[in-house]
Amino acid sequence: MNNNLLRLATFAARIILALDILLGLILVFFMIAWPLELSFLEKIHMVQDSSIFTFETEMTTDRGVPLTPPLSEFGAYYFYFTCVRSLTMVVILFRIIQLSIRIIKSISSVETFRFENVFSFRKMGQLFLIWFVVAIPSIKPLTEFGETIGLTMTASLDLKYALFALVCFVLAEIFKEGNKLMEENKLTI
Repeated sequence: MNNNLLRLATFAARIILALDILLGLILVFFMIAWPLELSFLEKIHMVQDSSIFTFETEMTTDRGVPLTPPLSEFGAYYFYFTCVRSLTMVVILFRIIQLSIRIIKSISSVETFRFENVFSFRKMGQLFLIWFVVAIPSIKPLTEFGETIGLTMTASLDLKYALFALVCFVLAEIFKEGNKLMEENKLTI
């Protein structure tokens, strides 16, 4: 099938896959560089958001006080917990994108309702559920006047991953029914 939208989706997925690999390499680099106490770590701040996290070089409020301490001031437990959690999310995202590319290729080759797509959607649903569980706990620094005074453990439910899992499981069932109809159609001809 010659579909420009599917080609664009494959291209976008491959770009996201490359960026995901780059983020994974950056995380591994920081996990190796952090114990060496390199000077450039003083300028990098890690901001936790709802997905993985963001690195910024200038994190200040209106008063000039940093919102988060630089990487060099993080405790070992906090730093490695955040990096391992984020690296887990990077690996999950990598696998989800790989499965998506496989599904797009099967659709473009007019093998849409093959059983491998059902398996891929189920696997994607399971991966999103794992991402949902991994995203629940987080540790954040408590800062006062730019200095870390402690850590706080929080638990938050980011329901978008559970919703993505539900969508994947529903799509798996739709593709399963499509596969049954395709097999029945082959038998009647």
